[in-house]
Amino acid sequence: RFGRLVAERRASNLLTVWVRFRLHMLRKKREREAANVIAATYRMIKARYCYSRLLFAVVKIQSSQRRKAAVKTVNKIRDPYGDMTFKELEQLYADEHDRLDKAVENKQFQIAAEIESNM
Repeated sequence: RFGRLVAERRASNLLTVWVRFRLHMLRKKREREAANVIAATYRMIKARYCYSRLLFAVVKIQSSQRRKAAVKTVNKIRDPYGDMTFKELEQLYADEHDRLDKAVENKQFQIAAEIESNM
């Protein structure tokens, strides 16, 4: 009877210690998983914030470049000779004037009228 009591007590102590250890390990695992979730959430928010800032900057740069291209196109439509120097314009005018004179000399009055309307 004494041996049985000792064996039961030892088994009871062993089971109690094992269960307490198991509960402790489960609690630690739950805490570790919760910490991982918190850390992952923080990293996600940080990455999303950085991405949104970069996206904002990229959109600003793109819109600025599109605006510059549109302004350049509109200016070209408004004044097709705007990028030429005065000497180049004088040369272009002289060339067109020579073409007009040659068309008149050759009695090509229709072509001369078109050249004159373009001048």
